[in-house]
Amino acid sequence: MTDKFGIEIEFYGLGRDTRHVARQLTIPDILIRGESYNHELRHHWKVVTDGSVLDGAELVSPPLVFNDASLDEVRKIFAKLKEQECFVRDNCGFHVHVDGTFLRSYSETKRNDFFRFLVAAYQANESVFDRLVKSHRNTNIYCKSTKDKSWDDLMNDRYHKLNLNSFIRHGTIEFRHFHGTINGEAAIAWITLCVTFMRNVRARFEASYDRAVNRSASV
Repeated sequence: MTDKFGIEIEFYGLGRDTRHVARQLTIPDILIRGESYNHELRHHWKVVTDGSVLDGAELVSPPLVFNDASLDEVRKIFAKLKEQECFVRDNCGFHVHVDGTFLRSYSETKRNDFFRFLVAAYQANESVFDRLVKSHRNTNIYCKSTKDKSWDDLMNDRYHKLNLNSFIRHGTIEFRHFHGTINGEAAIAWITLCVTFMRNVRARFEASYDRAVNRSASV
């Protein structure tokens, strides 16, 4: 099982001209391009505008394998943001996408059962996640609570702490909960938490699902 992830970093300090921002963030061996606003998958880092940071920008990674080399690349990105004196405000977020393409091999019934299982797991731990982020993120309209919500609610409205709609768009599960940051080590810790959470939920779901199928087959 190879875990993959992607990140979105909202920040201020270099303006809104995405090509200018990309030039200021030049890093050897890491390709960063300024682009117009889009949701297209790229194989390079892209700087785009974002409606929630009107005079800032958003830096979006390509899909990255969860390993030391990728985390070191993330570390270099954040070091460059600090070097350029970028900063965040309360309206900034740091979003992590975790690969969910394995769900495409599931039947529709099994996939929907997984979404229910994932949402229940997140709801059970949401108060723990709340303590790991700045308090203003817990009342933010762009990352609403999952409590008392169904998996359909999270599928139909992407502005939740856990965004399932991202699976339809990108084949990922998006964690929108974390506050904006230019602290590389904090970002890496959150990435690790999100990837590990998804890995553990998947393992527990598949084990419980297989047991349920075996019980049904033996009846």
